[in-house]
Amino acid sequence: STVNLTHVFTSPIVIVVPEYNDATPREAWTTNVTASNFLVKVDQYGATFSGSTKVHYVVMEEGVWRFTDTNKKVEAGWHNTTKFGYVGSNYNCGEEGDEVNFSIVFDDSNPLVIHSRATEMNTGDTGWAETWTSHPSSRSTEVDRYRMCIGLDRNRAGSGGSFTVDETIHWIAMDTGYGSVNGVDYNVLWKIKENGVWIEGTSGGVPVAYEKAWLSAFSSAPQVVVAGTTTVNGGDGSHTCLLYTSDAA
Repeated sequence: STVNLTHVFTSPIVIVVPEYNDATPREAWTTNVTASNFLVKVDQYGATFSGSTKVHYVVMEEGVWRFTDTNKKVEAGWHNTTKFGYVGSNYNCGEEGDEVNFSIVFDDSNPLVIHSRATEMNTGDTGWAETWTSHPSSRSTEVDRYRMCIGLDRNRAGSGGSFTVDETIHWIAMDTGYGSVNGVDYNVLWKIKENGVWIEGTSGGVPVAYEKAWLSAFSSAPQVVVAGTTTVNGGDGSHTCLLYTSDAA
């Protein structure tokens, strides 16, 4: 589907994430990103996905910025790579991903990073992948204020992929916080564990819901929520989806 933007950008960075609560895992990414629009695609590995899926997205101009109300730091960028992690790999930086240094030093020890694939140069099941990030030293260590490792992620699709042409990954890194810019309320936050246990993906094929309270409650459920991952604690990768949103969590 084509998404037409309400603003014209110079170098837009687009992050997307699907929202669903059924047992059909799927991922969203973008292609043909231009100054005023982009294409969004929802794809399921090993099958032809049918039906519709709600996709949340955020667009930011490439570069280093600050939230005008709180002075919190944010950087939006992109990275080209053919490297990918998969079930059975170690998600090692340099082998399944690349180290990227931020242009700024974030105030938070562990900034939030949201990310998604922004091209589809390698097609079909062998070219299926979404994205992952972690600290360059270890897949189970969070991104820090200086750098991250980023790559494509085939999850449980396995190692039978072939990426002969670079794919572009869009990413946005931010300090945590909340506030309001031009009348639009926002929250930037992250969650690492649930009752001391690493966040998992599914139970019986159905996505497991992990609730996270907003730093500051909204007056009503937010219309847009975009999420990502900053570690790969398990060795089989992951993908992010939203199940529901409310004014409180």
